[in-house]
Amino acid sequence: MKTTSFEEYKSNPAIKRSCERLIQLIVESAADINSSVIIGLKDFPPQDYYDTFIRAGELGLISPVLSKKLAPWAGLRNRIVPEYAQISDRLVFEKVEPTIQNFREYVQQVTEFVESRSG
Repeated sequence: MKTTSFEEYKSNPAIKRSCERLIQLIVESAADINSSVIIGLKDFPPQDYYDTFIRAGELGLISPVLSKKLAPWAGLRNRIVPEYAQISDRLVFEKVEPTIQNFREYVQQVTEFVESRSG
């Protein structure tokens, strides 16, 4: 995160919770999009969040390279969701920027996929 130091992040529950929640929502939204497209292509439903990213790469919604890059975010999301689980503050802090970068690329590729099909 460019504007917040790790110390500020770690000591401010509002910043921590906001970052965790945004990562969770980004991953869930992308997985929902993946599932909708996969099912819309008349393929069998994905088994879990991880599977949605792998299958999205196999079916051409996003590149296989990006799908393999994003699939592990499902695990991060799964560790964030249960509030009783221990998750490293450092891990989440260090994943904020890559989340933004990788999912920005995801949005671009999904947009290209949709535009290529709607013309």
